[in-house]
Amino acid sequence: MRSDPNPTAMLIDPSRTGRPAARPMEKSSSSTPVATLPMAEKVFVTSFFCPFGPSGSSSGSLSSLLAVGLRSRVAIIQVDFAEEEETMLEPCQMQVLKEINHNGRVQCLAWDYKTDLCSHFLRFATGGSKDVSVFTLSESGEQVRVMQAGHTDYVNDIAFQPYASEGGAEQVVASGSDDCTLLVHDSLTGRRIHAVTFSSPCMSVKWHPGEGSKLLAAEKRGVMHIFNMVTFNVS
Repeated sequence: MRSDPNPTAMLIDPSRTGRPAARPMEKSSSSTPVATLPMAEKVFVTSFFCPFGPSGSSSGSLSSLLAVGLRSRVAIIQVDFAEEEETMLEPCQMQVLKEINHNGRVQCLAWDYKTDLCSHFLRFATGGSKDVSVFTLSESGEQVRVMQAGHTDYVNDIAFQPYASEGGAEQVVASGSDDCTLLVHDSLTGRRIHAVTFSSPCMSVKWHPGEGSKLLAAEKRGVMHIFNMVTFNVS
């Protein structure tokens, strides 16, 4: 895992933009984007995360984090949206915070709900050709942990549990793969907790936002399953 001292210079395509920042677009139609950030290589997956409310970095702006999965790395970008009444600010500004090497193409990624930019703690998971990896970025440094006894084919989707299940202290991450399995890992230790084999590839995994013990897995053949993490039985 490597962080480049000047990630913006590597990620922004100099032939497509004159400066390493999002540029506001002219208001020519209602479908015009508020900002555009040309990348220097192909984008495979993106994920937004809003770790806090109004940012203290610039008055009247709302900050979010954007993770961008590329061919062999992940870019972490801070996105600041101006509030509607702040007419003097650009509607959207982007700044590349980190650029991290990744073992192969990033197939999917997900933010840990405990991510907190104010505390300089960023945590996310990625899925690649086989591996599920959890990245932690903090003031003490950067760490990557590959989940144990993982998949044997491409990882299609990945999701952090919103909060610990009843009676459990693990910070759980679920993943679905072309190998027809749903895997659940303790993201802190990498230990595999559960594994379920389906008759077709597992294309999507989602935790219920209100009932954090409920996990949805969808098969490619058109069948969906809901599991209860407390007993890990189909609901």
